[in-house]
Amino acid sequence: AAFIVKQFKPTGSEPSPVPNPNRTDTATDYARAIVDGSVVANHAIKAAAAKHLERIENPPAGYTWQPERPEAFFDWCRDRLTIRTHGKAIPLDPLPWQRFALGLCLGFVDAEGHPLVRTAGLEVARGAGKSAIMLALLLWRLTDEDEPHGQLVVVAQSLQQLAALYVRPAIQIADDSDLAIECSTITNVRPWIRCKATDSSAVLCAGRARTIQGYSPTMILVDEGGETIAGDPEEALSALEMSVAKDRRCQLISITTPPPSELSDGPYMRRRVGWQQSVEEDDPTVLFLPWGIDADPPDDVSDETAWPKAYPAFGVIQSVEDYRRDLALAIRQENVGEFERRRLCRWNTRGGLWIPGEWLERAEHPFDPEEMRGKQCYAGLDCSKSIDVTSLAVVWPLPGGSVLSASWHFFPTPSSRSQRYQSNLETWKDLEHVHVAEGPLVDYDALRLRLDWLVDTFDVVEINIDRYSAKGDTTVAELMAEPRWPFKSCSQTAESMGGPTTQLRTWLACDATHDPILKIRPCPVMRYALGCCRVEIDWAGNPRISKRKSTDSVDAILALTMAGKSLIDSIPQRSAFENPSAII
Repeated sequence: AAFIVKQFKPTGSEPSPVPNPNRTDTATDYARAIVDGSVVANHAIKAAAAKHLERIENPPAGYTWQPERPEAFFDWCRDRLTIRTHGKAIPLDPLPWQRFALGLCLGFVDAEGHPLVRTAGLEVARGAGKSAIMLALLLWRLTDEDEPHGQLVVVAQSLQQLAALYVRPAIQIADDSDLAIECSTITNVRPWIRCKATDSSAVLCAGRARTIQGYSPTMILVDEGGETIAGDPEEALSALEMSVAKDRRCQLISITTPPPSELSDGPYMRRRVGWQQSVEEDDPTVLFLPWGIDADPPDDVSDETAWPKAYPAFGVIQSVEDYRRDLALAIRQENVGEFERRRLCRWNTRGGLWIPGEWLERAEHPFDPEEMRGKQCYAGLDCSKSIDVTSLAVVWPLPGGSVLSASWHFFPTPSSRSQRYQSNLETWKDLEHVHVAEGPLVDYDALRLRLDWLVDTFDVVEINIDRYSAKGDTTVAELMAEPRWPFKSCSQTAESMGGPTTQLRTWLACDATHDPILKIRPCPVMRYALGCCRVEIDWAGNPRISKRKSTDSVDAILALTMAGKSLIDSIPQRSAFENPSAII
């Protein structure tokens, strides 16, 4: 979402807008609607709403409920910010769930204006407007002349996420001649956004403790906190909470979708439980609002009446029909666990295999090189270091939209992999498409002979190769220097491989009435790699095959994915505007 500030002036340079009489306390109105059942909510949100209504009547000592502060923020968003969505620019009028959550964060203050809530953790389904309201809150605090010289810290999963969500929209804002906001480039050691009029600034940090330490912020915003701090969560959270403890003005607000289930028993999960314990012990300085379907008793994933418990923005951003379509796709792809996590905010341990084994069995198809002689093909070469396995995969587009694939694999002896892997190698070494070297290094001469045969037999358009996975290996550099083979450097980042990874799963998806698009030569190496394969998701939802999380070698799957990327990239992409009927 791109934001534009209309006729910008610092928020303290003029009287606060007169609140809409129908919205004098929208956070409390929403809390009442939750309690009386007008708004569907889970047990935790109901408890938080009831607690809020109770605290209004009996506020903690020294604090009062002052809805004027959050209402001023909401009115500022509506009057000053415009969000571009579906090609249109509309006022950013915070949604009811956003008003409830941030109202509870901002509304209770003491006589000096210090907030009661010091640490807030919000969990809500993907696509509900988390990042939009975070950016709006950032801009509001930066331009508030009542609190000049403020220092904010924005924490996200990566610099790429920070660029997409904060710096690029800020650059658009800075282009307006009425604005007094400037920003650094994302390549800075410490990227930042600053308001000249108030001398307030925000430092943008990737989610690691070493990038967070050393600041004394007045507000910390954590975007997608569940995955942001997954790398060293205990240390990162400690650094954040130390900042909160230093200054009574400081608030930590984290809005996230629950991270993958394999993190559920890690330090972040324990800290998350700690937040829950603080709520249960009635610690007023901690606010925990976990939207999501109930776990006890458990809501059924297909129960549409329970979906608003996780996604409180139905009818505004997404529709029930969008969820129905996503669930149908998840069922077909046997990946309901991921739908449950990302769309319904329920932590689970049944994420399922990335590609079920029966799909690969259905996809297996005989391969005759003579039938494909002279035909165009695209290849992927996962060229690991010489002490590890190297895999070459090739795909041929077929008439009717299907795709044929074959692969070859080159192993050293002994393998540096697990005992199970080595025992499998004893049965694989006699296969025609598997070459096992007699020494501890991959036989690159055998790979060169296979590449020569490939370009002599077929019309090889391109060979994608990840040269960085074998960085420092001179043999790989020598391969790429050979002009006879049409190599193209290919990154294995989530941004680059997200589309091909998704496409590979789509090609293999099948059920009783649908055959897989991809036809694969039977290969036990490919089947083994599939069973070991684990996928991780980046902040933008791009899937990426993770060597770090996979239980053993996945080089065969990576090579096939890179071959598929080469084929996908060769298809001309047309703009939807060239065919208006294609615009949905």
